[in-house]
Amino acid sequence: AGGKVFLGIISATGYTAVAAGDTANSHTGWTEFTGYSQVSRVPPVFSAASSGSKATSSAAVFSITSANTIKGTFLVANTGTGLAASKGGYSGALYSAGLFTGGDKTVGNGDIVNVTYTASA
Repeated sequence: AGGKVFLGIISATGYTAVAAGDTANSHTGWTEFTGYSQVSRVPPVFSAASSGSKATSSAAVFSITSANTIKGTFLVANTGTGLAASKGGYSGALYSAGLFTGGDKTVGNGDIVNVTYTASA
């Protein structure tokens, strides 16, 4: 459905940078980590906006299935022609991408990663 947004995970493998010009279809400085059991990217649940920010009301949960180091997260939205939910896909509109505030995280099969997200104006 239109208007839906989804969180994905940025892999440390081959990472060089997140750039202002990145799009869902073109982000040469980073790749998506898809080693989690959820069928698609995870839809975040947001609280009401407050003081110029909009934050998730609960963490988006990723059940890890393969070892890697992860660096951050990105938020993509459905567009009229692109469904952003597809893991590893290039459809939709990239709203933002950034690094975890706590730094890189080494993950392994069976780990659970809880991601919170805040957008500020």
